[in-house]
Amino acid sequence: MTLWALAAVIDAFRSGGPWFGMPPDEALYTAAAAHEMAHAVVGCHVGPAPLPVAAHEYLAYVALFATLAPEPRERLLARFPGKGFSSTLQINDINHIAQPNQFAVDAWRHYLRRPDRDAWLRQVIAGQVVQDLFGDGP
Repeated sequence: MTLWALAAVIDAFRSGGPWFGMPPDEALYTAAAAHEMAHAVVGCHVGPAPLPVAAHEYLAYVALFATLAPEPRERLLARFPGKGFSSTLQINDINHIAQPNQFAVDAWRHYLRRPDRDAWLRQVIAGQVVQDLFGDGP
């Protein structure tokens, strides 16, 4: 991608307005791109059932925050109080739809408390963590 094309993409990102209540800049653009790439990678997951949207979002928001440099990440996190999800049952589509920014921050804070983060992400991707609230019941 040429510098001109990259500048045009970042300008388009900026034209969308604030992200997490912050002015969109190159750091947030890079994090947003990582978020979308995580969706693409997780979308290649082949399992017995598709992952719930909340699982996709959890993984993509972890990628977003992991990509942000410490200073902009801390600025963004400071805008949203809380300690993260206290139960995996809170990782659901309703929480994501109701408050997507808080869901994002809660996902990151929850992820940071996992003792084996790599194994945890593998469990989420394998469909072993997040329940599909809108799937068929028992």
